[in-house]
Amino acid sequence: MSRSILVIDSSRVIRTLLQIHLQQAGHHVLVYSSSQEALKALEVFQDAPDLVFLAVHPALKEDFEVIWYVKKLSKYAFTHLIVMVRQEDQAQVQRILREIHVSYLVKPFLVQDALSLASVPHAWR
Repeated sequence: MSRSILVIDSSRVIRTLLQIHLQQAGHHVLVYSSSQEALKALEVFQDAPDLVFLAVHPALKEDFEVIWYVKKLSKYAFTHLIVMVRQEDQAQVQRILREIHVSYLVKPFLVQDALSLASVPHAWR
């Protein structure tokens, strides 16, 4: 099943890697290099994406703004968030997001792990 997926990461390597592999798996992928850029796009989307891969750094408030924006609008009720976080930041990010249902992908990660998260329908709700 083809899904609409956003990838938001400042790393061009990660954006390109995920875009190529997710597209090869049959998904429609849009990439953004910053949370601000992605927020602008989310504000005007007609159709909500199925999945958002979002790199989060605990010191960058704008990364969390994407999460709050997606979670507060009913339009995005079925959009699942996958937070990409460095291992050393995972505990802090999980504390901040403790009340919010998201999946985590710890950097560095295997592409297969990202593809697996993108293909599991029951994990999206």
